[in-house]
Amino acid sequence: MHLERLAANLVYNKLLQKRYSIIDILKDHPTELDFGSYIDILQPLTSRQYSISSSPLQPHNGSSSSNVASITFDVHKSPSLSSHDIFYSVASTYIASRSAGDRIQCYLRPTNINFRLPTSPDIPILMVAAGTRIAPIRAFLQERTYIAETGLKKLAPAILFYGYRDSSKDFLYNDELRS
Repeated sequence: MHLERLAANLVYNKLLQKRYSIIDILKDHPTELDFGSYIDILQPLTSRQYSISSSPLQPHNGSSSSNVASITFDVHKSPSLSSHDIFYSVASTYIASRSAGDRIQCYLRPTNINFRLPTSPDIPILMVAAGTRIAPIRAFLQERTYIAETGLKKLAPAILFYGYRDSSKDFLYNDELRS
């Protein structure tokens, strides 16, 4: 009995390590499974959070409304660890498949009270970001650009350290950040 449990645990751990999905298991071990049972096996997706990557002060895509926002995301597409098919991220792939004017269901939550630009633009700031974490930093930079262009207030220096793995793929907002 102990050996059976040990063998079952080894198989289970192998499935976990390779991130086998129920689809992968059914491909490897075909069986009769009705749709209702399949749905019962699935775990609900957890919500995916994205950061708004635009300032409400900056016009966005020709809109002067502060009710328009952009988000920054990366669609992951890679061979699945189970060696079956290709893995696509769920939420980002869905968003990327939408067209202008499509509606999606979402919710907004307030920003962390401590993660904001200083209330006074004459305070120097240091910003650090990597990959898609540039999203809220981009919004900060847009806000500072708006303040500078309108001459509303004098801005203190700002420094951004931005990291990425591959500049040809991962340097998000390259042109915008270099200007």
